[in-house]
Amino acid sequence: MPIRGERGPVEICEAWECDRPQHARRLCLMHYKREQRGVDVRSRPEKIFGDPSGHGLYGVLDDDGTTVLCHECGQRFESVGAHVGGAHGMSAAEYKARHGLARGTALISQASHQRRSEASKARLGSAGWRRFEAKRDPLAASASRDMDQLRGSGVRAQTQASRAESSAKKGKATRVGRVYECVMCGATWCQFGGARQARTCSYECWAAWETAVSMQEAPPNADRDRQIRDAAAQGVSATDLAARYGVTPDRIRQIVRRDRKDREALLMTEVREHADDERTFYTQRAAAAYVGRSDTALRNWIKREILPPDPPWFASDLVWARDEALRRQARQNEAMRALGTTAEHGTVARYSYGCRCDACRAASSDERQYYRERKRREQQGQ
Repeated sequence: MPIRGERGPVEICEAWECDRPQHARRLCLMHYKREQRGVDVRSRPEKIFGDPSGHGLYGVLDDDGTTVLCHECGQRFESVGAHVGGAHGMSAAEYKARHGLARGTALISQASHQRRSEASKARLGSAGWRRFEAKRDPLAASASRDMDQLRGSGVRAQTQASRAESSAKKGKATRVGRVYECVMCGATWCQFGGARQARTCSYECWAAWETAVSMQEAPPNADRDRQIRDAAAQGVSATDLAARYGVTPDRIRQIVRRDRKDREALLMTEVREHADDERTFYTQRAAAAYVGRSDTALRNWIKREILPPDPPWFASDLVWARDEALRRQARQNEAMRALGTTAEHGTVARYSYGCRCDACRAASSDERQYYRERKRREQQGQ
């Protein structure tokens, strides 16, 4: 049994020429579903893509641009579909099934296809086209098809080969991580799976960005919010204000509650003055607001022993702690860049989410450790 963190041997699907891992009944998920529909997937098919089939190859439509080869007689025609009905007594669908061609493959040459395409495009917007659109019934057409027609009679090798080729050309066969850039300092990182997209790389940059955004011009709803706060102070209910301004009562309460929080923050920053004009702060919210940071950033400074754990805090100490946190972050970034990474930045692991480079993995570990520590403190507080 493999130890934790290692992967054991992967059992391979028993279907013919399949290298996918097993899902159920010793088959991968795709071949398991096909076997449930009655398709024999364990043995080799009678014919595979490229095998001789009549005068042509199985699953290959031989088109030289002007004519198409008939698998039955070896002659070339502009439209094999019109030829097989009268000469060989079979429909186009039977011809495709016998020689491994996909149901959607047109049995006409490229030149004929081009002429028909141009003729069809010329009909767009005509009077006959408008009559057709007025009378067509898409729901009736969908209801006329059964599940066998939707699913197909079996595995089409040509369809699989064309899909694999187009997927490789478009680059869908590889997974590439998306690299984000901090709006403040320009640092880059990879977003981890399930996380909310962040604009900044750290708490310090986030606080600086939040301060810069708050100093921008007032939003267009500033006058409306001020009128709502004044009306609420006079005793108007949230329901009446919601009907008056066309918003929900919950939004009215959020606007009023935000105004109260702002006033409380202003009151807490009213501190006593020293002889040398040195301010003293006794609450984390007031201290964080003085240096333009959040409460979380200030608690992070205390945890990293940049700031004393107990108040009071002086204004000069808060400014020094803010600058020291920025200096430490810069030194850490330089050290990580000097060490290099075992994986290129932007590389995504195959069986996990997130970047595999050392910087992103360290950032993920620090973030998870912080949230685990915060959850532990909350549980102890309860």
